[in-house]
Amino acid sequence: MVLGLAVIGLTHAGACTKFKACVDGRTCDDVSAGAGGEAGSSEAGTSEAGSSEAGAAGDGACVRDSDCVNPDPANCVVSCRERAGGAACVIEGADVDKDGFRSASCEAMPGDDCDDSEQGIHPGATEVCDRVDNDCDGKADLQDGLSLTGSDLELGGHADAYPQIAWATNQSVYGVSFLECMGTRWLFETIDAKGHVQLSPKSIVASVSGVAVHPDEFAMTWGGDTFGMAFTTTPAGGSSLWFVTLANDGTASQTVPIAILGTDGQTPAIVQPQISRTAPGLWSLTYQAGAPMSRILTERTFNDPAANEPYDAGTPLGSTPYPDARQIATGTNLVTTFESGGKAAGTVASTKTGSPSAPLMLALSGRQPVLGAGVSGFGVAVSGATAADAPEFYAFSDTGALMCGPVKLAAGSSPASVAVSSQGYVVALLSAVGLTVQEVLADCSLGQRFTIDSSPTISNVFVAGSVAKGDAVVWTAGDSGVHFRAFGPNFCD
Repeated sequence: MVLGLAVIGLTHAGACTKFKACVDGRTCDDVSAGAGGEAGSSEAGTSEAGSSEAGAAGDGACVRDSDCVNPDPANCVVSCRERAGGAACVIEGADVDKDGFRSASCEAMPGDDCDDSEQGIHPGATEVCDRVDNDCDGKADLQDGLSLTGSDLELGGHADAYPQIAWATNQSVYGVSFLECMGTRWLFETIDAKGHVQLSPKSIVASVSGVAVHPDEFAMTWGGDTFGMAFTTTPAGGSSLWFVTLANDGTASQTVPIAILGTDGQTPAIVQPQISRTAPGLWSLTYQAGAPMSRILTERTFNDPAANEPYDAGTPLGSTPYPDARQIATGTNLVTTFESGGKAAGTVASTKTGSPSAPLMLALSGRQPVLGAGVSGFGVAVSGATAADAPEFYAFSDTGALMCGPVKLAAGSSPASVAVSSQGYVVALLSAVGLTVQEVLADCSLGQRFTIDSSPTISNVFVAGSVAKGDAVVWTAGDSGVHFRAFGPNFCD
């Protein structure tokens, strides 16, 4: 579509040198002789045209297209055209893709085709889910009316809670686990990237000396061939931390004790377990250990249970309580984030030797950090230091070097979980409007943002995903139980 023409200039008046008369009112050249015109005459034409053989030598006069200068051959085209008073060089946006729309990149006379290299991209084209503004209206995908992939899948009913999720890379399924009926059953199921259940909910049978044990809290991760599960129990007289692996069919391995603390039998002495697979055959745990008002963040690295690794009480990471600790493995490093003295903090330590090295402290602001592994590093999102401050996001390399950020996220929200995505990361956010997901690109610029659930009573949010298959979120919504939703790499695919 031609929005307009830029006229470089008009021809000057002059004598015709090839025809007796230009009686048709056109510029006098060798293709516009009037009826009865005779070649070779030097009589002036009837139009105010310059010499038919004079080029566009500074005044815009032209006889043919080649007389015109193109200021941007990649995006513009020029032509010599008849205009009022004579011929002139005209500039238009190019139409390289031949879709009938002129390039918007022609600065001298922009058209309305926002990508002149693709025939399917132009005003009025159908918007498709490809992260491209197909119809040239300045919006793409979800922002241009496409719908979020999939639907809300309710995994459990009333009183089901505390979901966890992990993406099994080489199995292309999500492992999802949660507690049912106030913790009387511990369930596990697998769901594919399209949101189709592959393994229906199955009870996790974890037992010690033949006696079934039920978790108070648990964490899970994918270990390359099995899911690793760390969970706490409060048997009479103390608190215990256990480890078990699950096959894709939900079959549990032998339950292994990691730590047994406390003797008062009144309150849990071990809480907030986090687990990561740091290397083949090697796992790492963090947990809070000790009396309720003085729990210490403790770390424990151990081999697969089959290796009969001796188990110890772990290594304290500090001398003050660290609430809301999170842990992931990235490359050959173990990353732990926590809150210390009311401020977000984090460490990166090498696990090449099987036990963490002296940690590198991360430079963070805000509070209540959450983190997730990326393609070649990790991302951390923090809540604002005060209620008036917006949350922020940082991206780090595997070794803890700051790659970009902080970038501010939506004001009035609190980060709940971080995971890798096709373009960088996704951050699950909780706010007064419910549960939303914010895409953060690899350079920390903000991508698409969309609502998952507008319920006002949402908790226990976790997100997991992959570059190729997309992401999924699990959460608890009031009395309606545990929910799951998966979406593709572009969110609408």
